[in-house]
Amino acid sequence: RASGGLGLGLSIVKHLAELHGGGVELSSPGLDAGTTARVWLPLQPTMADGSPTLDSQFGAFDDAALAGLSGRRVLVVEDDRDAAEMLGHILEDRGAQVRIAGDHDSGLAALQARRPDLLLSDIGLPGKDGYALIRQWRTLEVQQGLPRLPAIALTAFGRPDDRAMALDAGFDMHVAKPFAPQVLLKEIQRLVA
Repeated sequence: RASGGLGLGLSIVKHLAELHGGGVELSSPGLDAGTTARVWLPLQPTMADGSPTLDSQFGAFDDAALAGLSGRRVLVVEDDRDAAEMLGHILEDRGAQVRIAGDHDSGLAALQARRPDLLLSDIGLPGKDGYALIRQWRTLEVQQGLPRLPAIALTAFGRPDDRAMALDAGFDMHVAKPFAPQVLLKEIQRLVA
Protein backbone atom coordinates (compact mmCIF):
# COMPACT_ATOMS: atom_id res chain seq x y z
CA ARG A 1 0.00 0.00 0.00
CA ALA A 2 1.61 3.25 -1.16
CA SER A 3 -0.51 5.51 1.02
CA GLY A 4 -1.77 5.38 4.58
CA GLY A 5 -5.16 4.33 5.76
CA LEU A 6 -6.90 1.18 6.81
CA GLY A 7 -8.73 0.48 3.56
CA LEU A 8 -12.12 0.95 5.20
CA GLY A 9 -13.30 4.05 3.33
CA LEU A 10 -15.21 2.35 0.54
CA SER A 11 -16.93 -0.13 2.83
CA ILE A 12 -18.00 2.74 5.11
CA VAL A 13 -19.33 4.71 2.11
CA LYS A 14 -21.26 1.63 0.94
CA HIS A 15 -22.71 1.09 4.41
CA LEU A 16 -23.79 4.73 4.80
CA ALA A 17 -25.29 4.87 1.30
CA GLU A 18 -27.30 1.70 1.96
CA LEU A 19 -28.49 3.02 5.32
CA HIS A 20 -29.97 5.97 3.42
CA GLY A 21 -31.65 3.72 0.86
CA GLY A 22 -29.01 4.22 -1.83
CA GLY A 23 -26.01 2.34 -3.05
CA VAL A 24 -22.52 2.40 -4.53
CA GLU A 25 -21.35 1.18 -7.93
CA LEU A 26 -17.72 0.82 -9.02
CA SER A 27 -16.44 0.41 -12.56
CA SER A 28 -13.06 0.37 -14.26
CA PRO A 29 -12.05 0.00 -17.92
CA GLY A 30 -9.08 -2.12 -16.84
CA LEU A 31 -5.75 -2.32 -15.04
CA ASP A 32 -4.07 1.06 -14.39
CA ALA A 33 -7.04 2.86 -15.99
CA GLY A 34 -8.54 4.24 -12.79
CA THR A 35 -11.86 3.59 -11.15
CA THR A 36 -15.18 5.37 -11.30
CA ALA A 37 -17.30 5.32 -8.17
CA ARG A 38 -20.98 6.25 -8.29
CA VAL A 39 -22.95 6.87 -5.12
CA TRP A 40 -26.69 7.32 -5.38
CA LEU A 41 -29.15 8.40 -2.74
CA PRO A 42 -32.94 8.64 -3.00
CA LEU A 43 -34.59 12.03 -3.22
CA GLN A 44 -37.17 10.87 -0.69
CA PRO A 45 -35.04 9.33 2.06
CA THR A 46 -35.90 5.81 3.15
CA MET A 47 -33.99 3.23 5.11
CA ALA A 48 -32.41 0.33 3.19
CA ASP A 49 -35.24 -1.95 4.33
CA GLY A 50 -37.89 0.60 3.29
CA SER A 51 -38.67 1.62 6.87
CA PRO A 52 -39.42 5.26 7.77
CA THR A 53 -36.59 7.77 7.91
CA LEU A 54 -35.66 9.87 10.91
CA ASP A 55 -37.90 12.65 9.56
CA SER A 56 -40.95 10.46 9.92
CA GLN A 57 -39.76 8.94 13.19
CA PHE A 58 -39.13 12.31 14.82
CA GLY A 59 -41.61 14.39 12.84
CA ALA A 60 -40.75 16.64 9.94
CA PHE A 61 -38.28 19.25 11.01
CA ASP A 62 -39.66 22.76 11.24
CA ASP A 63 -36.99 25.36 10.49
CA ALA A 64 -39.23 28.07 11.88
CA ALA A 65 -38.92 26.40 15.26
CA LEU A 66 -35.21 27.18 15.23
CA ALA A 67 -35.61 30.93 14.95
CA GLY A 68 -33.88 30.92 18.33
CA LEU A 69 -30.58 30.10 16.60
CA SER A 70 -30.62 33.31 14.60
CA GLY A 71 -27.72 35.47 15.74
CA ARG A 72 -26.64 33.00 18.44
CA ARG A 73 -22.93 32.35 18.85
CA VAL A 74 -22.11 28.64 18.72
CA LEU A 75 -18.69 27.16 19.45
CA VAL A 76 -18.04 23.79 17.80
CA VAL A 77 -15.06 21.90 19.26
CA GLU A 78 -14.32 19.04 16.87
CA ASP A 79 -10.97 17.66 15.70
CA ASP A 80 -12.39 16.25 12.44
CA ARG A 81 -12.27 19.34 10.23
CA ASP A 82 -14.80 18.01 7.70
CA ALA A 83 -17.31 17.13 10.43
CA ALA A 84 -16.80 20.53 12.07
CA GLU A 85 -17.34 22.40 8.80
CA MET A 86 -20.44 20.36 7.94
CA LEU A 87 -21.88 21.07 11.36
CA GLY A 88 -20.95 24.73 10.99
CA HIS A 89 -22.82 24.97 7.67
CA ILE A 90 -25.92 23.33 9.15
CA LEU A 91 -25.96 25.84 12.01
CA GLU A 92 -25.08 28.86 9.86
CA ASP A 93 -27.93 27.98 7.48
CA ARG A 94 -30.21 28.49 10.48
CA GLY A 95 -28.73 31.87 11.37
CA ALA A 96 -26.10 30.93 13.96
CA GLN A 97 -22.66 32.54 14.13
CA VAL A 98 -20.28 29.58 14.30
CA ARG A 99 -16.71 29.40 15.53
CA ILE A 100 -14.71 26.17 15.22
CA ALA A 101 -11.91 24.92 17.46
CA GLY A 102 -10.01 21.70 16.83
CA ASP A 103 -8.88 20.67 20.30
CA HIS A 104 -9.28 21.21 24.04
CA ASP A 105 -6.84 24.12 24.34
CA SER A 106 -8.16 26.12 21.39
CA GLY A 107 -11.71 25.37 22.55
CA LEU A 108 -11.02 26.68 26.04
CA ALA A 109 -9.31 29.77 24.59
CA ALA A 110 -12.33 30.42 22.35
CA LEU A 111 -14.70 30.02 25.32
CA GLN A 112 -12.71 32.57 27.31
CA ALA A 113 -12.18 35.03 24.46
CA ARG A 114 -15.79 35.32 23.40
CA ARG A 115 -18.30 33.38 25.43
CA PRO A 116 -20.72 31.67 23.04
CA ASP A 117 -24.42 31.03 23.57
CA LEU A 118 -24.00 27.29 22.96
CA LEU A 119 -21.14 24.77 23.05
CA LEU A 120 -21.08 21.63 20.89
CA SER A 121 -18.05 19.50 21.70
CA ASP A 122 -16.72 16.17 20.56
CA ILE A 123 -15.56 13.92 23.39
CA GLY A 124 -12.66 12.24 21.57
CA LEU A 125 -10.36 15.23 21.12
CA PRO A 126 -6.58 14.95 20.75
CA GLY A 127 -4.72 15.50 24.02
CA LYS A 128 -7.25 16.49 26.66
CA ASP A 129 -10.75 15.25 25.80
CA GLY A 130 -14.16 16.89 25.75
CA TYR A 131 -14.84 15.79 29.33
CA ALA A 132 -11.80 17.77 30.49
CA LEU A 133 -12.95 20.78 28.46
CA ILE A 134 -16.42 20.93 30.00
CA ARG A 135 -15.14 20.24 33.53
CA GLN A 136 -12.61 23.05 33.22
CA TRP A 137 -15.22 25.42 31.78
CA ARG A 138 -17.78 24.61 34.50
CA THR A 139 -15.12 25.33 37.14
CA LEU A 140 -14.35 28.70 35.50
CA GLU A 141 -18.07 29.53 35.38
CA VAL A 142 -18.36 29.00 39.13
CA GLN A 143 -15.13 30.89 39.91
CA GLN A 144 -16.12 33.87 37.74
CA GLY A 145 -19.84 33.86 38.56
CA LEU A 146 -20.85 33.28 34.94
CA PRO A 147 -24.24 31.91 33.93
CA ARG A 148 -24.28 28.25 32.88
CA LEU A 149 -23.43 27.75 29.20
CA PRO A 150 -25.69 25.25 27.41
CA ALA A 151 -23.43 22.42 26.19
CA ILE A 152 -23.98 19.31 24.08
CA ALA A 153 -21.55 16.39 23.87
CA LEU A 154 -21.18 14.95 20.36
CA THR A 155 -19.61 11.53 20.46
CA ALA A 156 -19.30 8.16 18.79
CA PHE A 157 -19.68 6.67 22.26
CA GLY A 158 -23.43 6.07 22.46
CA ARG A 159 -23.99 3.60 25.29
CA PRO A 160 -26.09 4.64 28.31
CA ASP A 161 -22.89 4.72 30.41
CA ASP A 162 -21.33 7.15 27.92
CA ARG A 163 -24.37 9.41 28.16
CA ALA A 164 -24.16 9.34 31.95
CA MET A 165 -20.44 10.19 31.84
CA ALA A 166 -21.11 13.18 29.57
CA LEU A 167 -23.85 14.51 31.84
CA ASP A 168 -21.75 13.90 34.97
CA ALA A 169 -18.84 15.80 33.40
CA GLY A 170 -21.06 18.86 32.91
CA PHE A 171 -22.69 18.56 29.49
CA ASP A 172 -26.42 19.24 29.36
CA MET A 173 -27.10 16.77 26.55
CA HIS A 174 -25.43 13.87 24.78
CA VAL A 175 -25.89 13.18 21.04
CA ALA A 176 -24.35 10.01 19.61
CA LYS A 177 -22.62 10.05 16.22
CA PRO A 178 -23.51 9.56 13.51
CA PHE A 179 -26.64 11.64 13.86
CA ALA A 180 -29.13 13.12 11.45
CA PRO A 181 -29.01 16.93 11.46
CA GLN A 182 -32.69 16.99 12.44
CA VAL A 183 -31.94 15.06 15.61
CA LEU A 184 -29.17 17.45 16.68
CA LEU A 185 -31.24 20.51 15.77
CA LYS A 186 -34.17 19.25 17.84
CA GLU A 187 -31.84 18.76 20.82
CA ILE A 188 -30.44 22.27 20.34
CA GLN A 189 -33.98 23.63 20.15
CA ARG A 190 -34.88 21.90 23.43
CA LEU A 191 -31.76 23.23 25.13
CA VAL A 192 -31.81 26.87 24.01
CA ALA A 193 -35.59 27.42 23.80
